[in-house]
Amino acid sequence: MPSANNLLFLALTVILPFSSVWALPTEPSILSIPVRDILRNDFSAHEAHPNFILYTSWLETPQGSYIRSDPKAAFTKHPSVVAVDCHSDQSTCFLTSQLTFADITKSKRELDNLNNALEKQLQARDSADPAALFARVVEKHSGIAKRTGLEKRVLQANTLYSSTHLKTYHDLGEDMPAGGFQHYIVWDLKCQTLQFTSSGFQLTSHAVTVQHSNTVVASLQATLVGDQDLASTHSVSIVITFMCGIFINKCCVYQVYTKNFLGGNEVVTPKSEPIECTAGKDVSKQNCETAHGGWCGVHITQYQRNQGPGLNTENYRFDVILYDNDQELIAELELLSIPSGQSQQVGSPLPYTFGVTAPNLDADAVYMSYNGQSWGSNDQDHHCNFGPYDGGKREGDCGFSC
Repeated sequence: MPSANNLLFLALTVILPFSSVWALPTEPSILSIPVRDILRNDFSAHEAHPNFILYTSWLETPQGSYIRSDPKAAFTKHPSVVAVDCHSDQSTCFLTSQLTFADITKSKRELDNLNNALEKQLQARDSADPAALFARVVEKHSGIAKRTGLEKRVLQANTLYSSTHLKTYHDLGEDMPAGGFQHYIVWDLKCQTLQFTSSGFQLTSHAVTVQHSNTVVASLQATLVGDQDLASTHSVSIVITFMCGIFINKCCVYQVYTKNFLGGNEVVTPKSEPIECTAGKDVSKQNCETAHGGWCGVHITQYQRNQGPGLNTENYRFDVILYDNDQELIAELELLSIPSGQSQQVGSPLPYTFGVTAPNLDADAVYMSYNGQSWGSNDQDHHCNFGPYDGGKREGDCGFSC
């Protein structure tokens, strides 16, 4: 008589081949409405977009109704907001803020200090110290030096590009439940910019410093859009530590601390959730100038679950490289971790974010989106040429109108 485990296995062999038909990945799209169009009340370029209905619904939310009542006053009070981005996969709209580094000279000086400290660490590694000798032997036999290029150059921390996604919760009053807000943050230390996309907050300030010889600390402050007076203003302070390693030649998000404030006084966080973060990567070849639109390209490497580099491998992960019309590299993100069927956005000098949707099963297509366009990794209209899995990953290229 077959065991319970054998019966389960037989059942799965029948069910799994059909599961990809039942749950195809959602094809996400984003409608990005610049603040200048909202101020002019000119939506002619956006009304035909399928996500425009999300914008009209969003206008009924506390943040949306605050902006709708007096757009000029709202954006004067919240000047860092550059666009309202409506995401089909989130069924709502987000406020996207952008700021350049407040003190570029100080930031660069701090990062130069980090680079000098890392260079000293490399020199110490090559000394006669037994621990350094052991590390050098391990690196030599593992091939890390060849893969990372440490034989030729030292990590340049000021080329770091890293992102994180987190939620913060705020007590919005005695008669209201704790409000949860999503924040997508992209730090670009090469192009000296910070992009903060939030479901309700506006970026107000930020700074970058070096805390120790191999750590970059980036802090930001944001306030809730729609609060009427200083005594009831909800704000959040987020401090992110990037740990820069001399062996892996990149910086990764190491820790994130958040503090909530009401009227300038720190308050207890009603709830907290785990932080989603991705590794930073050297983007020294990235173009910081305005990208040249036309026909852009994307190269994606998709790792199967429990495959590829790093420690947290339970989700599908993606390396994403974007090129503009002149084939200039404009964005590069490594090990973007996305649960099956869900999407994440990649920022770049392009006016809209680039979306990537993880498959439900290995055989499913990877879906991509940009400014209302959606396509799969097998789409010939976008000249996609993804190959089969090899060594736990598959990769390929697609083009798209930008």
